[in-house]
Amino acid sequence: MFRISILSAVAAFLFCNASLAQVNQRTQFNQGLAMFNELVMQHELGEAIDFIQIDKLLEEEELTELNRSLRVAIPDDFVNNQSVRSEVLKNGFRQELLAFWTEENDYYFVYILFHSRKDGFSVIHIEHSTEIQDLMAFF
Repeated sequence: MFRISILSAVAAFLFCNASLAQVNQRTQFNQGLAMFNELVMQHELGEAIDFIQIDKLLEEEELTELNRSLRVAIPDDFVNNQSVRSEVLKNGFRQELLAFWTEENDYYFVYILFHSRKDGFSVIHIEHSTEIQDLMAFF
């Protein structure tokens, strides 16, 4: 009887920690995506990509060029953003299609493929375009 109680307590502890880790990882993902969105809303695409691709550091020239190309494509300020499509794949993979738009109905889209690991999220692939059909092909 005592052994069953100990096993039950250990199982409850492990499930509680696993659940807590999953909640923390989900919170980390949501916070990271919110910061990414905020940077893109400010036309700081280079900084946004640099922020979520922690394993790849962009050179200053790359950051500047990404920001410049976004400002050329969409010169007006963004007024809102939303997730267009989000898909949880197998084995910790997830893909997101994000939309950003202006009052003049100019749209900018960002596709991100993530992989969730024990140590956090890894960004595997990013694409961005003013044409949604270019990015919907990933789904």
